[in-house]
This record gives sequence, structure tokens and C-alpha cells, in this order.
Amino acid sequence: MSPIFKNITTYSAKEYKEFLEFHGKKHNLSYFTFTILFTAFLILCSIVQFSSNHTLIGLFFILSLLIFLAYQIIHPLRVVKKEIKSGKISNESKNIFSFFDKSFKVRNKEGISKIKYISLHKIYETDGFFYLYLNPKNAFIISKNGFTIGNAKEFAKFLKKKVWFKYKNK
Repeated sequence: MSPIFKNITTYSAKEYKEFLEFHGKKHNLSYFTFTILFTAFLILCSIVQFSSNHTLIGLFFILSLLIFLAYQIIHPLRVVKKEIKSGKISNESKNIFSFFDKSFKVRNKEGISKIKYISLHKIYETDGFFYLYLNPKNAFIISKNGFTIGNAKEFAKFLKKKVWFKYKNK
């Protein structure tokens, strides 16, 4: 069976940096909002405990607050460090995407993966790329200039028909 669309995207540090900026704009607000709200909650709990003369429980909430804030700061740094070590950013890598009626295949140096459109979390279209999110944190980056079968405009229409409620144009 021949693909409806085919795309070859070569990732470099530039493309990956663009994706990280896009991803950050989409998800940082919710991450920081959660951090602020949970921090306020833990501070409130510790104040209530100290004002009720429950010093040990108040200290527990302060310790919980410190651990929570340390995790919220260290975890994203560790994720980025892991991505840098993985070679995605420093080495150019290439994905070959073949899009069929019900699913698409991704071929790269790790092997071949088959993914059904219904299993995609979200799809975002930007000026230069399509980001096909598998989950809230991981996505395939598809360059609009990389189509060898079809074009970006027709591909966008195709995706909208497949997962209309998950498609976002930015």
C-alpha cells in the first residue's frame, strides 16, 4: 500500500529548540500555576499548624514545601539534561513519515513505529512545522518543507479530517 503523504524531517538543534520554545509556551503556564497554588496551599497549612501550636506538623508542611519546590525546579532541568545527552539535539537525526488512511509509520535509526491517528494526543500546526503529540510531553516534529509526497496544505486538511477535535492551528 502506498502512502498518501510522505515526509522526511531532519532534526537539528535549531528545530528542536523551536519545538522546546513552542512546548514551553503551551505548558509552562499550567506548570507554574500548579506550582504557585500548591505552594500557597502548603504555606497556608503550615501557618494554620503553627498558629494552632502544632509545631511538629507545621515543620512537616515546611519540609514538604521545600521538597516540592526542589522537585519543581530540579525535575525540568534533569529532563532537558537527559534530552541533551540522548543526542536529539547535538546530532542530526532523521525521521521518515509515511501517512496512510488509518495510521502512519515513522522510520528512523531506532526502527519503525506504526501509530494510529486516534491515539494522538494533540496536533499543532505552526508556520514551519506540525507537532504530533503522542502524549502531553512527547511529540513528533514534522517539517512543512519535508514533504516528498503531497504538500503541507493538503496534509493539514487530511489531519483535520482524521482528528478534527485534536487539531490546533497556531
